[in-house]
Amino acid sequence: MRRGRKLKKFYFKLLFAAAFAVYISITNIYATPKSYDAKVTFLPDRELLDIMTKDILDAKEDIFIAIYMFKTTDNSFQMSAILEDAIFKALKKGVKVFVVMDIGKGDDITTEINKETGEELRKAGAKVIYDSKDVRTHSKIMVIDGKITYVGSHNYTHSAFKYNHESTVRIESEGVAKESIKYIKSLVR
Repeated sequence: MRRGRKLKKFYFKLLFAAAFAVYISITNIYATPKSYDAKVTFLPDRELLDIMTKDILDAKEDIFIAIYMFKTTDNSFQMSAILEDAIFKALKKGVKVFVVMDIGKGDDITTEINKETGEELRKAGAKVIYDSKDVRTHSKIMVIDGKITYVGSHNYTHSAFKYNHESTVRIESEGVAKESIKYIKSLVR
């Protein structure tokens, strides 16, 4: 009788281990990250704005953005206003701009700032969408013409461009751009 119980326990553990191994195998098959060949440029602190602005001005088709904070208000001397102006110029050339911004549950400062900048971008012709109030979009991603992707810590604020220690990478890869666009679009489903 005891031997039968031990045998049942053994088979149960064996079955559980096999099921767990199958689960891990299947999960890893579908969760395997993709890798791409790319040219990557590291842009710390104040090195980002000029290069990003040039890429925006050179855009021909579309720009996709997911950003936690994009602050252009207060005064025209904000470095983030330079970025916004480049986006306005791209829109005037016919470049399509799609922006996902964070919005909070209440009247927090990020919500207020993003609504103001979002309205400016919308009036200029950009498609601006706010994420769900129940989820924080803390991404800082920009994709230009399906070829160039920026990912990093820089919010689009004067402080991030001028004072903070921040780091962003510029990635030249159609594969990375495609995955990033897919991710940005997924934020608003």
